[in-house]
Amino acid sequence: MLSGGHAVVADFGNRARGGERRRGESLTQAGTVIGTPAYMSPEQSMGGVVDARSDVYSLACVVYEMLVASRRSPD
Repeated sequence: MLSGGHAVVADFGNRARGGERRRGESLTQAGTVIGTPAYMSPEQSMGGVVDARSDVYSLACVVYEMLVASRRSPD
């Protein structure tokens, strides 16, 4: 997801599934764990009930990585 040395936003969304959804059809199913393991909250990685707190946990992981990476010296 780089273009000219800069990061760009990519949204694969529904088109990555290779087809159209029917009205009312969900992209996920109960009991399915979807996400990047490094940013998942513990309850999400165990397939538990998630809410807005799970999003806050993931955001905190990203912010932590941004802050730590900015303090490292370039190799």
